Amino acid sequence: MAAQTVLVTNGSGEKKAHNDNHPLAPLKEYKYQSVDKSLVSNYILRHYWNWAVELLPKWMAPNLVTLIGFGAILFNVLCLVIFMPDLVGPGHPILYFSFAFGLWM
Repeated sequence: MAAQTVLVTNGSGEKKAHNDNHPLAPLKEYKYQSVDKSLVSNYILRHYWNWAVELLPKWMAPNLVTLIGFGAILFNVLCLVIFMPDLVGPGHPILYFSFAFGLWM
């Protein structure tokens, strides 16, 4: 199979000709960029996200962070089943702390 020339655009808008036999070779040049114009995101949540990124180790994949959050939700449901199985009346204080932690995660 002959080498193909593929035009690749990276995140900064530069276009490069990429010669490679493998069809997925241009993925090495890809850079994700998003635009968020929300005022809440730019002035409030961005500081929290930057702090959370510095708190987590660099080797941790984003999917693992999502999986940890899902684990926190499962932990909340487990605490609910244990401490208030009939869903009636006030719950144990640990239950409410579990919900607060789950929202933070």
